[in-house]
Amino acid sequence: DAALSRLRHGFDSRWGHHPCNPATLVESGFLFHAEDGMEMGIDERKMLGGKIREYREGLDLTREELAVAIGNGSKQYVSSIKNGAKNVTIDVLCRIASALKVRVGDLITF
Repeated sequence: DAALSRLRHGFDSRWGHHPCNPATLVESGFLFHAEDGMEMGIDERKMLGGKIREYREGLDLTREELAVAIGNGSKQYVSSIKNGAKNVTIDVLCRIASALKVRVGDLITF
């Protein structure tokens, strides 16, 4: 799609490979309009938590180390994300992606 291509080019020139490159978020379907009726339910939050755990363990990071890296010193916070009990803001998701050295789209592609 030409519009997405223009959007991606504009964002890539400023954001490069940053995990929160808006073009990546658009392509992955993370950015959407509220009227689309899309929301992240408990199952999707658990899948997100599983992806975070997979990447965290791949880097040999503990929950505590990830919590510190994202600016929250609580391993319970990371556990609540993994278990799907916590809704994650885009800000926290970007910090998690950055700490895990992945793109946000890698975390939310199930």
